Amino acid sequence: MPIVDLNSIKIYQLIKQWNNIIDNVKYNPTYREITLKAWQRCKEENISSKFAKLHCLSEKELQIIRNKNEELINAAKPFMEDISLSLLNIPHIIFLTDKDAWSIEISGNLTGEGIGLGINYSENYVGNSTIETVLKEGRPLLIYGVEHYVEGYRYLCCFGLPIRDKDGKIIAALNLSVPIEYADPKNLMIVLTAIKGLEEKLKNIENKNKLLDDKSIGKRIRKIREQRSLTQSKLASKADISQSFLSDIENGRKSPTLRSIGLIAKAFDLPIKNLIDY
Repeated sequence: MPIVDLNSIKIYQLIKQWNNIIDNVKYNPTYREITLKAWQRCKEENISSKFAKLHCLSEKELQIIRNKNEELINAAKPFMEDISLSLLNIPHIIFLTDKDAWSIEISGNLTGEGIGLGINYSENYVGNSTIETVLKEGRPLLIYGVEHYVEGYRYLCCFGLPIRDKDGKIIAALNLSVPIEYADPKNLMIVLTAIKGLEEKLKNIENKNKLLDDKSIGKRIRKIREQRSLTQSKLASKADISQSFLSDIENGRKSPTLRSIGLIAKAFDLPIKNLIDY
């Protein structure tokens, strides 16, 4: 049985595959090859099927990782909140993890052992999970109840989806977990729609950030300077920066600091945003 690939099937196909999976795994938890292989790996690594071996970050370590992923978290939070609103009357938890399977943001009302921020959801710690699998496989995945190797997670139905940057590189994962009695294939479509929106938002952010590339910002500064018939010396004087530094910025030899961008924008009598978007 293949992984449920939400990118290539429609809702009626998804429901058909969903029902087929659930009907079979109730009688044989390792019915699907992907589950069988995961269980075999867990056994080879002597992972306990009784309890998850939780690996958690300290508050300081978590803050460091969250700071590194601040842009991703800020972009994802509105979509995670939208999913939560769609599931308002259903117990659920939504995890955003980084590329190393650390949970860096959560949303929802489901609590319990092994659910929280700063937990690593790699197979070595929690058994098979949608999070590590989608990070490696790059495809959406459903793990239903008894398919979980660790008994503590068998009351959950989990949907995991990879998050990609504009170049198609997997940078994170999003996981929705609900108790199995609330599992519904339509929930997968809600998450898929949110992921598509999130990826588009990340692309826009990355394109915006690309404008801050050393050479492109330098070229824009030079273009505006020349349009206004300003010499490097004159602009440097107005911006209160050295001419050599301005020359290095314009030629991409040095990175402009936020302060220098602000000073140059002020010298042009432009808001910083207008200088960047020029």
